Amino acid sequence: MNPILDSRHKARPSTRQEHRPADDTRAGPPGWVARAARRGLRAALARITWGRLTLIDGDDRFCVGADTGPAATITVHDSAFYADVALGGSVGAGEAYMAGRWSVDDLVAVVRILVRNREGMQGLEGGP
Repeated sequence: MNPILDSRHKARPSTRQEHRPADDTRAGPPGWVARAARRGLRAALARITWGRLTLIDGDDRFCVGADTGPAATITVHDSAFYADVALGGSVGAGEAYMAGRWSVDDLVAVVRILVRNREGMQGLEGGP
């Protein structure tokens, strides 16, 4: 008799842990990872010499750059954004943007600022 069709057959509870896909936003990285990635990103952004970026994360506001060139404000909605950028560079930032982990008032200005200051941003593309 086929055990799947047999009404007396009872499924055993799974002992496997739930697998979450990599893009699951229910849980971000551990707190220490996000904090370390945040410090690293801020250190890289502090080297901006053309354009101005403002990074808003909750009640915290971090401004870098100069009054020359464009200005943009980045708002962080999920601390996983920092690990995404630290581990994935510009690709990680793009994926985090699509996932809604951050938003910006002028995306073109952010790209222009980062490209113009690319020498100071080299460490962001390295990943782990």
